[in-house]
Amino acid sequence: MNFKIDTLRFTSNDPAFDGRRLWLSPSQFEEGAEYAKANNIKNFFIWRGDEELPAVVNLDLSWLSRFPDTFYLEIMPHLSKESQIDALYDLKALRYLVYFGYDTKPLNHHNLQSLKSLYTHYDIIQSGGDSSFELLPNLERLKLWHIKKQTDCHFLGSLTNVKHLELTWSKSIERLDGMEKLTGLTSISIHRCSMLKDISALLQCDALKGVWIESSKSLDLDAPAQLKARGVDIGGPPGSAISKI
Repeated sequence: MNFKIDTLRFTSNDPAFDGRRLWLSPSQFEEGAEYAKANNIKNFFIWRGDEELPAVVNLDLSWLSRFPDTFYLEIMPHLSKESQIDALYDLKALRYLVYFGYDTKPLNHHNLQSLKSLYTHYDIIQSGGDSSFELLPNLERLKLWHIKKQTDCHFLGSLTNVKHLELTWSKSIERLDGMEKLTGLTSISIHRCSMLKDISALLQCDALKGVWIESSKSLDLDAPAQLKARGVDIGGPPGSAISKI
């Protein structure tokens, strides 16, 4: 069986980091695990491949327990509530995780303490309980898509170690109130949040160095102007109002 391998597009100061990533579809799990073990590969991209799979997939990820040094894991299929994911909690070296199934198969953040980067779709359970973002003490980068039913950012909680935040696709967020709790935030990127009007909460983020905003046509430009006067790099698509400040 031929396997696809690519190289991750970022670097890490962690001496254990190896940029090779193995792509595996569900039918390749067993042979792929053997191949990864034989070739000392520690990063995985789990995808659908060419397989005909339902929208929500029942997967058994028990094979991951054989790779406790996994550094990067990307799970693209949307997992069913019957999926077996406990092996994911054996990955004590896991730093980067892409996972979109919180609404059907929530993750227990108590068991993901090493995580530094999370890319996911927003779900209300991430605002409290075992899936709360606040339970990830080492999280430095958070990327959220499809944020619904939230008009501000209090749902993020007190993520004092998060340095980089990306918010994408929301028709509900109007203000960034609550962002002031992200005291370590250095950069924020906001895409397709069409109702966003007020980003004045960022004026309280003293570590902030960069702001990028696109597709927010009703944005009040007073706060961006104040941030720029303070030395913060303010950007947006060419020709946008915020790019002309």
